[in-house]
Amino acid sequence: MRGETQITQTSEQSAERRRTIRYRMRTPVIFRWKGPDNVHLQGEGATQDMSVAGVFVLTATCPPPNAVVQMEVLLPVSDGTSKVRMKSEMTVLRVEHD
Repeated sequence: MRGETQITQTSEQSAERRRTIRYRMRTPVIFRWKGPDNVHLQGEGATQDMSVAGVFVLTATCPPPNAVVQMEVLLPVSDGTSKVRMKSEMTVLRVEHD
């Protein structure tokens, strides 16, 4: 089962309301959040697209909607061998299951 954790809206209807440009980018992500009883949980996945306001992540481990996640996106550097870690705190807006 593959879940999709969406940090910002990506539906066809919302396309006209977006305030930032989305860039298609497939790169690894690691995210952490607190579950029930403050248990620390972690998931991994890959981005589908990104903007300065959010990221759409494909993952098998879905945090619940409204969860605050600490996210690390591993961005490739132009030399092709290095990666840069971009860290951010985000809120899950929607979760979809295939």
